[in-house]
Amino acid sequence: MKRALSPKDLAAAIGVSESSLKRWADAGKITVASDLSYAPIDFTKEGTNDPIGLDADIINCIAQAWGVKAEIKNADFGSIIQGLKGKQSDIIMSAMSVNEFLLSTR
Repeated sequence: MKRALSPKDLAAAIGVSESSLKRWADAGKITVASDLSYAPIDFTKEGTNDPIGLDADIINCIAQAWGVKAEIKNADFGSIIQGLKGKQSDIIMSAMSVNEFLLSTR
C-alpha cells in the first residue's frame, strides 16, 4: 500500500517551516525562482514564457499538495541565491548542486 506524505511532512522533509506554509496558504501561491535556460530540467515552452521541465513539474506537484499555485519566475542563475535572500522569491529551484561556491553564499 502506498502512503503519501502529508503536506506538513513534505514541508518538513525539504526544510520548509510551518510559518512559511501558512504565509503561502494565505497568499494562495508560492513564488519560485528558476533559471529557465537549462533544458530538460528548467526551460520554457517554445514560443511562450510558460515554464516546463522537471523542476516545474516537481514544484507544481508540491504546490498542489500544499493547496497553492506555483508562480515560477525566470531568474539569472548567477543572481538566484541573492534574489532569495532579498525575498524576491519564496524558494529557488534550478538544477543546483552543492559545491564550495554555493556554500560560500550562505
